[in-house]
Amino acid sequence: MIMDREKIQDSYIEAIIDGMDHKMMYHYVRDNLMDHLKEYTDEELRTEIMDYYPHVLEDVDTSEELD
Repeated sequence: MIMDREKIQDSYIEAIIDGMDHKMMYHYVRDNLMDHLKEYTDEELRTEIMDYYPHVLEDVDTSEELD
């Protein structure tokens, strides 16, 4: 069977998203971002935050190492 993986994958993703309510989608995105950001070093995380949401660092004490 010849399949267009990209097309099937896109349809599958759309079906998953369509089946989610806002609360489920929030939790999925949050969990995905937490998993992704765990791979960052402290410096990489600081850099990413400074590039997109610098106010976040202003709201926390950055003199301590990030956990």
